[in-house]
Amino acid sequence: MTDDTDILLRMVEDQLIQTRHTESQRTTITNFIIVMSAAIIGFFTTKDINQNSLPLAIFLVILGVYGAIFCLKLYERWHLQFKLAQIWGDRIAELHPDAKINELRDEVLTEHKRQYPILYKIRVRYLWIVFNILIIIIGFFYIYLIIKG
Repeated sequence: MTDDTDILLRMVEDQLIQTRHTESQRTTITNFIIVMSAAIIGFFTTKDINQNSLPLAIFLVILGVYGAIFCLKLYERWHLQFKLAQIWGDRIAELHPDAKINELRDEVLTEHKRQYPILYKIRVRYLWIVFNILIIIIGFFYIYLIIKG
């Protein structure tokens, strides 16, 4: 391998490590939000809902908003890291055209899209954001119940 290829491979590897770290951060924050939300919802299901419960309901909404924003931010970071790895990978493909890297990738992608036509279109980031939106909705539901009295 050439020195350029070695450098590019290290850069690709570093960016892919960063993407894994970003996903790990999302997992950690999401788990925290799940635990906190479950505790609050559990409190509401076992106790009488009254005016004193309002701060918890508001906190539940804040958790959901924070989680959604955090997921969006982490997606932005992941996307940057992945695009850098992709660009450097494309440069490796240019330096080694006989390896047919891009052609093989395109073949696999085409087959994958054919095999999973609906699931392929669903972006994972939307699933995480919807999860946090559900927490927001539950929080507003409890706020409504508290205010309604």
